[in-house]
Amino acid sequence: MDAAGGSAAGTAGTAGADASEAALVGLLLHATALAACGRTDEAEARFDDALARARARGDRLHESVAHANRMFLWSARRQPDRAKDDLRAAMQLAREVGHPLPERVATFNLAEILYWEGEEREALALVRRARRLAERFLDEPAPDELLLEARLQLARGALAEAAVCWRQARAARTLATPSADLLSHLVARVLADAGASVGDETSWDDLLAAAQRVLPGDELLEHIYWRARSALGRGARAEAEATLAGAAARLADWPVWRHRFEELARAAPGP
Repeated sequence: MDAAGGSAAGTAGTAGADASEAALVGLLLHATALAACGRTDEAEARFDDALARARARGDRLHESVAHANRMFLWSARRQPDRAKDDLRAAMQLAREVGHPLPERVATFNLAEILYWEGEEREALALVRRARRLAERFLDEPAPDELLLEARLQLARGALAEAAVCWRQARAARTLATPSADLLSHLVARVLADAGASVGDETSWDDLLAAAQRVLPGDELLEHIYWRARSALGRGARAEAEATLAGAAARLADWPVWRHRFEELARAAPGP
């Protein structure tokens, strides 16, 4: 074969590989969009296809992404245990290929689910790893990780540590999403209720009204949970009971929060 023929063959092989990768990326985007739209059976079939294609190609990076994105399917089906399994698989694959970005994303998302469930020790270790990945390998600030650590420190009752993480998150850069901005106000409100004000005095009524406008149910429950917990801490029994009663219907749809709310109900004073 002459040089021209060899070059053409090489180009064709590269084009075929590129087309195959592009098709896999498109399939992953389609599967994730289907999950977000609630078309879970179709999403599951496409995620299965994407995983099979990635494994056939020996493409562990996109296999990692497929596991990470399949979290949205399990969230739509209210199956947090399957989401956690996929995120652990995504983390391991990302480590194997040495790619810090997908590992950071999967680690953060797993830490947040564990926090919601009340598994604070593991969640704290994971979010700190996600923060190290962002700062060391990606040379990026980590406001989302800092904000999650602040929420975890609140859950542990470590107010001083929570305030430090909150201030660092606010200093890192403007929080990029409405959800993150509301969480920042939430942490500040809880700190203020506990007597450790950080200069953000958004009221609970305003905070909950904003959360109800923009957040999905699992994220909204975090705001409801902290209003009830803060009310109990302030001795505002009627407010706590009303808040807990209002959460009951939502918990049926988002069981990931059930353990934390059951703990609050046990801690509430009797009649």
